[in-house]
Amino acid sequence: MAVTTVAQFAAELNRPSAALLEQLQSAGVAKKSPDDKLTDTDKERLLEFLRSAHGTSGAERKKITLTRKSTSEIKQADASGKARTIQVEVRKKRVFVKREEAPAAAAIEEPVAPVIDEAEVQRREAEAARQAELMRRQDEDAARRAFLLFAHAARFGQLGLLLTNGLGLRAGLFLAALQVDLFRARSGRLLGTRGRIV
Repeated sequence: MAVTTVAQFAAELNRPSAALLEQLQSAGVAKKSPDDKLTDTDKERLLEFLRSAHGTSGAERKKITLTRKSTSEIKQADASGKARTIQVEVRKKRVFVKREEAPAAAAIEEPVAPVIDEAEVQRREAEAARQAELMRRQDEDAARRAFLLFAHAARFGQLGLLLTNGLGLRAGLFLAALQVDLFRARSGRLLGTRGRIV
């Protein structure tokens, strides 16, 4: 157990020693001077006393009330044209309530029943596989068309026309390089060094 003096504890709390001694005596802790030793049990008794004095004994606070007051001055002319200063005081009161977290925890602990059954899961997986196959076929077809267009333009010397019509040089060369193996496997033909089909 850590043992400190009343003066050290008061310095730690940024309070005067005399005020702390008064609170300790009100809490039932018999301390007379700032040099008396203060144990953890004495601190706990002081804490319980202060909690009960401020209305938070036992359980935690459920509600906190904040009040704010601001004053301002308004200059206004009366009926005779004389300027008068009116002091305006605005008081705002705000209450914060701590929500209960126990019902939310109970809801999480309950096992959640599946929303969809096994047949629906299998149907969705089959639909996803079908969509993936369709996208693969579309990509393959688009790549084949781009390659054939590129090969046709290269064969007839219209590569410059093809490049100015929107197919960039990098994209065209990349598609052509990817599809060379596919074209060779399907047709058995080879491309020559100048891009013409041999």
